[in-house]
Amino acid sequence: MKVKQRFVLLFTLLLLIINVSAAQFAIKSPVINDADHPITDTIYMSASGDDNQTGSLKNPVKSFAKALSLLPFGTTGVRNGHAYGLIILLPGTYIAPVGFSQYLGDWKKGDVYKNVSVEGIGDVVIRGPADSAASNHLLYLRGDHIYVKNITLRKGKLLGLLMAGEAERHCHDIKIENVRTDSVGSFGILIKNGENIDIGNCEVMRSAQYGNEKLTSPCQWPSGLKLLGCSNFRVHHCKVGQSRGEGLNYQNSINGEAYSNSLFDNSVNYYNENSKNIIFRNNHVYNTNIGKNLYWKTCPADTGTKRTPPGILLANEGSCHNSILGGTFENCSIKCIVSGNFTEFIKTIDSIFIFNNVFQNVGAAMDLWEGSTQIIGVNCIKNVFFYNNTSIGFVGTTSSQQSVINTQFPYYNPVLNTYSSLSNIQIYNNIFCIDKQNYPNLRGYLSLFAPLHPSANVIDLKGNLWNYAFSNKVAADTVNTGLPGTINLVMNGNFNELVPGPPNMNFKLIGKPYSNTPQADYYGKARKSQTNVGAFEFDPSLEIKKSLLFARG
Repeated sequence: MKVKQRFVLLFTLLLLIINVSAAQFAIKSPVINDADHPITDTIYMSASGDDNQTGSLKNPVKSFAKALSLLPFGTTGVRNGHAYGLIILLPGTYIAPVGFSQYLGDWKKGDVYKNVSVEGIGDVVIRGPADSAASNHLLYLRGDHIYVKNITLRKGKLLGLLMAGEAERHCHDIKIENVRTDSVGSFGILIKNGENIDIGNCEVMRSAQYGNEKLTSPCQWPSGLKLLGCSNFRVHHCKVGQSRGEGLNYQNSINGEAYSNSLFDNSVNYYNENSKNIIFRNNHVYNTNIGKNLYWKTCPADTGTKRTPPGILLANEGSCHNSILGGTFENCSIKCIVSGNFTEFIKTIDSIFIFNNVFQNVGAAMDLWEGSTQIIGVNCIKNVFFYNNTSIGFVGTTSSQQSVINTQFPYYNPVLNTYSSLSNIQIYNNIFCIDKQNYPNLRGYLSLFAPLHPSANVIDLKGNLWNYAFSNKVAADTVNTGLPGTINLVMNGNFNELVPGPPNMNFKLIGKPYSNTPQADYYGKARKSQTNVGAFEFDPSLEIKKSLLFARG
């Protein structure tokens, strides 16, 4: 075999390895209403219904409790005692002073179960009273192989949508589609102890806002959309905005993906805590209130300015969500004693793939934080790959010294050998554009480690394109001062100003296939073996498209 042929073969094999490596863990999809889990009974509800009726389409009932009571439990020995029913809400506004809840007795009776899906037809709103709010969760379901579709949940003191399993018996196979939550006092959507979950085309707005306007520090801040103690899950085509806490939050979870989402104006737009095997791709992450200090505060009544929310925060807080006893770090896991006969090991951050995302007007593209420093043992953050992202318009206060990439690990106890470790963090083939004109003190990369910290200088920056040269820029990165520091906020998904091609040639830089290379760009356009850095592949027809766009007016 000729030398050239050998080189081509080896290079092709390398590309195959690169492109497969980001998908080295499988994510199962939920199974609902199949031959083994059939929905056999349907009850109809109407805001003007009558609980003395049968629950048919022509004679709907009024209350959720009545609809639940009309659905049957399973039969012992048949499908392991499980029955699967459906409640359909006809168009209208359902005033629910205490929300709609499936209590334990509505789901389990001895060894038989009632698993209930809920679907709205047309415009369906479940909300608290106009002069107050629902005193409980707006919708709380239990069970497996169920779905929630086409419902708006508005104005509640607690959660918008809650679905929860137990530590030793997770809920599983759940699909949430076209659900909107708005103005609740806690989480917008929370799935706890769940498996095989798909959340798509949902909108989660103003979570943890209602009733919390006068909170000062210290305070807790629930997230907008959170998966806690879950496995095999996807969140896609969702909008999560203006949450008092994190927007999208994966905590103590494994095997998950987030793609094609809009995350904006949250205190932290995406937070990964103690979660392993995560893909975060093709998302638009941004803030809107540039430079005005109007971002949502975790404690709303605190005075003073607030740091501009980052795009992504990765940290291990060592939480044991199924136990109040706490835990210890062991072998890159948090060891949690749940009960006398059940110990749970939760993997800490490992194998995180972040690519093809667009970040606009964030305080930092990615923060890496040591998390808890009070737990004995070595806390691990490892194998994080941040590549082929486009980040533009970093902002802060006029005196801000924030950085595009931050590593905050100032704690180290050499006597107890307690610290947070950081290893194999690769940041490559990204575009970083900072608005230095309005925020002159913003920096590129900030590395803060305790003296003698075992994990110092582990960030591997290479092949990135910047619009300015900062003091600790690595030789493997490139600077092009012709890149704009910011562009207008894109709200419709049309990022033509960022796509390299005529006349945007400043955004073009041929990248190298480092640890991973995405097979397609933000728009799904196939990438080449030697491909452009950032979230967008080179498009030579862009000038023609732009001319046609202007010609059409």
